Amino acid sequence: ILWTFSPENSTFCGLDESIQNAETYNDIIIIGEDLKDNAIYGRATDYDPSSPTNVNRIGRKIYRESRSSYWNAEQCVDLASFLLKQKTVLQRSITVRSTQMFHLYENGVVAVKRTDKPGQPIERHLIQSFTIPLAETGEMSVNATSISDNPVISTESSYTAEGQS
Repeated sequence: ILWTFSPENSTFCGLDESIQNAETYNDIIIIGEDLKDNAIYGRATDYDPSSPTNVNRIGRKIYRESRSSYWNAEQCVDLASFLLKQKTVLQRSITVRSTQMFHLYENGVVAVKRTDKPGQPIERHLIQSFTIPLAETGEMSVNATSISDNPVISTESSYTAEGQS
């Protein structure tokens, strides 16, 4: 972690948070084909009660994708799980305003102590971009996305035992 931002720290000037529910998917279905041209699928769904993109909170938002090069259900489930994390976590972004810090860089991780949330959690974020004013004074802004992992993912697939169809 490159830096921990906190309202108790003199470098912290403010925080803006946005959740883009219109661009979020919480139910991912990947459809593949086996060697006999049978459709197979893998599915991953966000049921994490602590996730703001939980199916029970914002409703089911389905993303479907066909991949003819995926030939077994395990591949489809793995891709669906990966895309679920990508399409839920990357939609939660923040902009931190702070005094200038020259040691931050893109794809680095920063932490933010959230005194506005119960328990004052420390959330980790991946820096997407930042701006530094040309003058030696003034605020910089850091745009970052949450990298918290949603551990409660429900998966299902079209797996059939070998020799059965």
